[in-house]
Amino acid sequence: MRSARSAVWSTPRRVSTRLRKFFAGRAVGKKDISRIFNAEAGLLGIASGLLGVGIGQLVATNLNLSGFSAILNAVEALRSIQERI
Repeated sequence: MRSARSAVWSTPRRVSTRLRKFFAGRAVGKKDISRIFNAEAGLLGIASGLLGVGIGQLVATNLNLSGFSAILNAVEALRSIQERI
């Protein structure tokens, strides 16, 4: 419960910090700010995609090693038998 409370209270703090940085950065110029946000968004998207692919690969490998593919093959065999009936 304590961690949930701290997450709730830390989020507005992070948002206000980002807003302060944004407004301070506007003094530099709009074009530079948009480049920074686009670069951050691009890097975050690439990192998230790579992380998702890595986690997906780990899950697929563990399922294959655990014999899950044998279960799927058995289910497919049962479906083909059911279709014949």
